[in-house]
Amino acid sequence: MITLFLASVTSCAHANALFLPVTMPDWPAMPAAGLDRADALRSPAGGGGAWERLVRVARPELTAARDDVESAGAGHLLLNVREGMRLDVVVQRTAPTKWGYSLSGRVAGGGVGFATLVVHEDVVAGSIW
Repeated sequence: MITLFLASVTSCAHANALFLPVTMPDWPAMPAAGLDRADALRSPAGGGGAWERLVRVARPELTAARDDVESAGAGHLLLNVREGMRLDVVVQRTAPTKWGYSLSGRVAGGGVGFATLVVHEDVVAGSIW
């Protein structure tokens, strides 16, 4: 399982990939995470296959995927989860929440992988299985 803590959702030019690096100007606004580098990739204690990463999010990608689900029944997100690993997600569902919305769908290419992202005002959290 991959857990992503996505903060500082930013508006930017429409990008291909959802995740953007965290830069030093972003760092003061980020939650205290005890990371040496703002974009550090870390594995929780105990190892295993789980890891987490702080990133900025290309908000237009989320909005486009939500709009595509609402109008065409399916959307698309390219999740660049770490160096050399990109996951194509077919977004199949979106739902409103009290302060935002959620997106969920399956990882393309067969198998049983799925992803869920929740947008809560300017913060996004998600899991990819």
